[in-house]
Amino acid sequence: MENLVFTTFSDEKNATDGLKKIQELDQIGDITIYNIALVKKNSDNKLIILHHEGPDIADLPAEGAIAGSLIGLLAGPVGMAIGMLTGVMAGAADEDEAGDVTQQVLDKAGIQLAAGNFAIIMDVQEDTTFLIDSYMAPLKGHTVHSPIADEYDQNASEQWEQLNTEIDEAEKEFKTALSKDKADLKANIDALKEKRDKLKKQTKEKASKKKKQWQDKIRTLETKISHAKDKTGEKLKKQHEKLLADLDDYNEAVAYAFD
Repeated sequence: MENLVFTTFSDEKNATDGLKKIQELDQIGDITIYNIALVKKNSDNKLIILHHEGPDIADLPAEGAIAGSLIGLLAGPVGMAIGMLTGVMAGAADEDEAGDVTQQVLDKAGIQLAAGNFAIIMDVQEDTTFLIDSYMAPLKGHTVHSPIADEYDQNASEQWEQLNTEIDEAEKEFKTALSKDKADLKANIDALKEKRDKLKKQTKEKASKKKKQWQDKIRTLETKISHAKDKTGEKLKKQHEKLLADLDDYNEAVAYAFD
């Protein structure tokens, strides 16, 4: 399962040790990290990125406080989580279902990262939540997990099918309607088609972004596979195959938006 995982620490040593433990789990193939960041919250309510790996925030500076002017560089679940912790995502034009996922994590954890505290934020493939939790607990890390699901895409597909059905029914009714009723029926059909066109445009935009993130994850896995050995490599190869198959399924599911 791909999860957004968020662990908070009150001191730097435990946070740094926690990051090392997470990286060890990734290196032996027990988990697969797609994106990860270690951050600290300053007294002026800004985050300092102490470490980051992965395409989500690859364009951000290696070190330095994140400001609202960098909002356009935040992408993906990890970037969204960082943005929400700084408050720069509030009301942003790019806020979408990824924001809903990260907000659920923050709400679930009751997280209000205090000044001087640290957090590890990661987009990770894990078979069980127990593994990371068992490594973070001795370091006094508070950890929450939230699935990165495709709920938006499923909902959009259902809306697309429903709108097509409504349009078909409205057009059939239009053909047999009395002349005095045709104007209202035509207006209803036009409104439904406009709504469908808008949904198609939104789905295409979101799907294009998601496909890029998916391809970034595939490349991340391919790099890990090239350096892995024995059982770790075999485990990663199976995950790589599944990721490719999932991408094929996703492409098929949103194909209507690219016609």
